[in-house]
Amino acid sequence: GRNGTYLIRNYDDAFLGPVLYRNALANSRNVPAVQVLEAVGVERAYQHFCKLGLARGEKDPAYYGAGLAIGGLYVTLADLVRAYGILANDGKAFDLKWFDKPSSPEIPARQIIPEDVARQITLFLSDPMSRLPSFPRMGSLEYPFAVAVKTGTSQGFRDAWCVAYSEEFIVGVWMGHPKNFPMNRTCGANSSAELVRSIMGLLHPEEMQGLLERPFPAPRGWKPQRICMLSGKQATEDCPSVAVEWFKPGSEPPPEKDFHRKVLVDSRTGRIAGLDCPPQFRLPRMFTALDPVFGAWARESGLEILPPE
Repeated sequence: GRNGTYLIRNYDDAFLGPVLYRNALANSRNVPAVQVLEAVGVERAYQHFCKLGLARGEKDPAYYGAGLAIGGLYVTLADLVRAYGILANDGKAFDLKWFDKPSSPEIPARQIIPEDVARQITLFLSDPMSRLPSFPRMGSLEYPFAVAVKTGTSQGFRDAWCVAYSEEFIVGVWMGHPKNFPMNRTCGANSSAELVRSIMGLLHPEEMQGLLERPFPAPRGWKPQRICMLSGKQATEDCPSVAVEWFKPGSEPPPEKDFHRKVLVDSRTGRIAGLDCPPQFRLPRMFTALDPVFGAWARESGLEILPPE
């Protein structure tokens, strides 16, 4: 605003309710990204961005504030591709090699991101189901083989970028005006991603035909677990939406308990039936014990929130 205040919101102004990390990342949710930054700490996050080559320590972390989580750093396309290359390289240092420069001797790469974390994020970014509902299936972000994809769009549609990587190649594309003029509602998902997909298709002709598919490896020693996408806990047969997540042994969330439950409701009031409710007015219904803050979203989504007693 004119008085120096700002409001962080999602690019589509949509609210998706409670989301898992994988869905928040794949759906490019700004608000969860800022919440994670606040939990980690601006100083700690900024130091990590320096290790990734996305910041150079020229400014105090407070200069960026919450903008660190949503593209406030000034980076080049080369910086961005190099950082995503670290994810693609199992968390080890990654550098670009330019064709017009002589090759330098290979030096053992240092570990910048733990391998298991890098692999987990790669699984997040390569899962087309995780991008729903913000990005529809069978679009420019989806491939017939394993490709991790992330797009970005700056405020005012001044930049549209996409980075994607397979087991063999990494491709990055930036679109925008050299004088920083806004584009006609051109975002990363409907412009840069299409060009990236075309390039990936040329690099992977057989894989694009559904041949030689190789999935990304899961974190070593981690185990898959069915998770309720609403509670974030181990799913039960009553969960309406379930995702498979990988966990380090001992870090699994607890089993879900009484989150989705069948209760008797007083048909006259819509509230939980009391002991004095006559039997003919007691109706069994399935409810979700969501926080009331999600009430409006739950009703729009067809979910029933547990009523008061």
